[in-house]
Amino acid sequence: MQYEKVKGFLEDINPSSWHVAVGARATRRTLGYFIEPTIIDQPPDNSRIVTDEPFGPTVPLMTWRSEEDVIKRANNTKMGLGASVWSSDLGEATRITRQLEAGSVWINTHQEGSPLAPFGGHKESGVGFEWGGIDGLKSYCNVQALFIRDSAQ
Repeated sequence: MQYEKVKGFLEDINPSSWHVAVGARATRRTLGYFIEPTIIDQPPDNSRIVTDEPFGPTVPLMTWRSEEDVIKRANNTKMGLGASVWSSDLGEATRITRQLEAGSVWINTHQEGSPLAPFGGHKESGVGFEWGGIDGLKSYCNVQALFIRDSAQ
């Protein structure tokens, strides 16, 4: 099912006249389904490759003019699972990450995780989180609230 979904993103390339920088091939082999890592150069902001979560090896490559522009465009989606900021200026990168509407944000890396850090999404990418140390473990428990009034008072 996921193979077909990602293949659908690749099928948008020709009708939309996108420029492929790398990749764009999907093959089915006897040992599995393979999507070649694909980079689409400058797709429109409203294209599916930009606004949806493909969960496959496809990446839109886009330029931006200002910090305000890139933050606005990054947040202009109904999704919000993860984001990455790459910069040699950690102060700038940190300032940008604090404005992104995503459950996990990485600086100069991507998809690193730890069971001690919460993992979850914002918007349509999910509500709540897992992992996150003791709070994450509690999400697998049945919580009970107990209210007691001491009748002697």
